[in-house]
This record gives sequence, structure tokens and C-alpha cells, in this order.
Amino acid sequence: MKRLNNFWLGFILGILAPIGVLIGIILTGEFEGEFGEVLAYTHKVGYLSILMRPALLANLAIFVIFFNINYMKLCRGIIISTLLFGLYMLWSFIFQ
Repeated sequence: MKRLNNFWLGFILGILAPIGVLIGIILTGEFEGEFGEVLAYTHKVGYLSILMRPALLANLAIFVIFFNINYMKLCRGIIISTLLFGLYMLWSFIFQ
């Protein structure tokens, strides 16, 4: 199982998990229209960064699980991907 202890696997997991949760939030929410239109609209009005906050909790859950079984390289990938999402949220907050 130590083959799972890989930085790139953690990075990809840290990117895909919040995106999956974000898709779930948008599809189950009270948004009308096509998925792409809703995503573009939420980005335009600055609401996407607010929706990403609970989505990033998925990274926290995955991080805690793999931290407890001592997969540090995978945890580093999750941290880097979370920081990239955080930079997007900061950029969205400042410039929109």
C-alpha cells in the first residue's frame, strides 16, 4: 500500500475531491440553467469562491485520513492543491 504514498496522487486527489463536491453543491442547489452557465455566473458574481469553502472540507477529510496512516507525500500533494484553491479564492475576493 505504500505505492499510494505519492505526491502527484495527492495533488490530483486534492484537485478532484473539491471539484466533485462543488459539482454536487451546484447540481443539488437551487440554481437554474445549464451547469456551465451556472458555473460561469457564480464565477462572475464572486459566488464561486464562497461555494468552494465547503468543497475544500473534502480535502481536510482526505488529509486527516492519510495523515493518520502516515502517507506524508500524499498529504503534501493535498496541501499544495488546497493552497492553489486558496490562491484562486484570494484572487477572486480581491479582484471581483
